[in-house]
This record gives sequence, C-alpha cells and structure tokens, in this order.
Amino acid sequence: MRPVDEMERSVGIAEPVLVAAPLGAPARIAADLVPGSCTAVPYEHPGHAGTPALPRASSMSDFAHAALRAGTRSAPGPMAIVGVGFGAMVALQAALDQPHRVSCLVVISGSAAPGNSEGWGERAAAARTGGLESLAPAIVSRWLTAELRSARPQLLRELRAALMTCGNEGYAVACEAIASFDISHRLGQIEAPTMVVAGAEDVGVPPEHGRRLADETPNASYHELAGAGHLPFLDCPDLVRALVSQHLAATLLGRPSGGES
Repeated sequence: MRPVDEMERSVGIAEPVLVAAPLGAPARIAADLVPGSCTAVPYEHPGHAGTPALPRASSMSDFAHAALRAGTRSAPGPMAIVGVGFGAMVALQAALDQPHRVSCLVVISGSAAPGNSEGWGERAAAARTGGLESLAPAIVSRWLTAELRSARPQLLRELRAALMTCGNEGYAVACEAIASFDISHRLGQIEAPTMVVAGAEDVGVPPEHGRRLADETPNASYHELAGAGHLPFLDCPDLVRALVSQHLAATLLGRPSGGES
C-alpha cells in the first residue's frame, strides 16, 4: 500500500464527500477520514450538535432524506458518502432511496439489519427519562477496544464530552429508527460502488454484519481490520484513511483500489 500522503494526492477530485458520523457523535469526529484533496461535508444528524431532532417515529428514510437535503446545500449533484455506525445506515438508506444522488459509499461499522429492536427501544426510553449522562459510560466504552481504553484514558473523556453534544430526544429518535431498520432484502438494489470496513473487535456491530453486507451488495469490497473496534479510525487511522482514499480514487476516477483485506 502506498503512503497515505501519496494516496491523498492521487485522489484529486472536487466532488463533495458527505461525512455521516456514529450515533451520538458530532461529525467532526470522523471528518478527518476524508483526504484533504476532497471537499469534506461534515453532516450533523438531526438532534446532534444543537440541531433540531426529527419527530418521534421517524424512519431511517427520514434521516437519509435529511442528510441528502443537507448535502444539496453544498452541491446539487451526486456525492460520495462516508458513514460510520448509524451514519453508515443513513448512507445505505440514502443510496436506496435516491441512487442518483449517491456516487459511492464508504460503510464503516455498518449493518443492514442491526436487530435487537427491543434493546434499541429500551435505550431510547432511557435517553428520554435519564438522559445521555446515564448512558454515556456504556456507550463510549463500546466505541473503543479495551486496549485503546487502557492506553488513552483521555480519549474516553473526550468522547464522552462529544456525546454530550447530542440531545436526548435526538438520540432517542435515532435509536427508534435503528430498531426498525432492516434493508437486508434490498442490498442487491444498491447501485453505488461500496467499500465496507469492519473492526474485528467491534462488539456493537460485530464484523459478520459487514461481511454479509459486502457479500450481498453488488460492486462491494470488504476490509476487516484486526485489533480495531467500532471506531476503527481511532485504532488504525492511517490505514482507514488510506482505504478511504483508495476507494474514492477507484470509484470517482476509475483507478484500481486493491483487493479484499
């Protein structure tokens, strides 16, 4: 693999790249995934970072349409989407609902059918009654591997502070959308070239979700990263940035992207 800086120089595209972050996190947490030669469009999910929450009973399509509307303000044409966790689900739904708007996808720690709808409903109720403060330790610890939690305690504090920028209702509505999300029967309809990245130690979205996603999505590649958790760009930032750069170069400029890893 070429060095990251060379990969970034090789992309050289102006097409915007929408960055959709994990549930409960501000977009800035994942904005650095996009190489500097691209136009990154950090996107705050409704109810995050001071934005208004969507109404109760909003679906993943509602979140996807909100993301695409935000993207339109930066560029009216097609765009690449880099999504992490919840943001990956939003990206997948956007590619299904408005395929003409999505030129390519990077799906990190994503799932086509997370399951555990009862658990997501309970988390939504807990966010409304006790607030995110009560949920923060469990949420943030599941974002990181045990090794990273031990090595970088300050990172835990920073992520907890980032989580607190999300509104309780915004978090709850997103949990409810996840509870009903299942596009496993529609993966064959995704037209956008897709790269799926999974952390081998992700306890929130185990890598088998990513494997299935890549297996059943046309024109998809799969990369499983050893020693990485739910936010693999924190465990191995250079590798993830290089993979994103390669995929953008391959899909938007038609350059080889390499094989499965």
